[in-house]
Amino acid sequence: MDRREVRAPSARPRRRARHADRATAFPAVLGVEAGDPRVRRYQDASLRPWFVVFDGAASAWTGPSIDTGWYAARDYVLVMTAAHSVAPAIDHRTPTAAQALDRAALLAGHHATVLTSDRATLPQVLRTTLPRG
Repeated sequence: MDRREVRAPSARPRRRARHADRATAFPAVLGVEAGDPRVRRYQDASLRPWFVVFDGAASAWTGPSIDTGWYAARDYVLVMTAAHSVAPAIDHRTPTAAQALDRAALLAGHHATVLTSDRATLPQVLRTTLPRG
């Protein structure tokens, strides 16, 4: 791998060169807000299509003002962190398998692509894959 691949400051050069399939990372939009957060945050409209990963607290994603279907309809990646904190909260380290699976199903229903919480003691839950929506 040459130095330019490792040090590329953004994915934009790869897009122009039609090498997006060789990119090693995509930027993420952190935090949850209603509507398309890229419009307010990034004035350069040519950058916005590269932000396809949206990362925020699961409790915020499941709030009444957020339409997670908008993200799913565009095949965006929705990362929901601290899955344990969504009401009703469950233990963050040692929930039962049923509690953890129920939480995963709840967040998948809200279009989560990935959820985070410490489930090291539940390998059967860690390998769970559910449909979104």
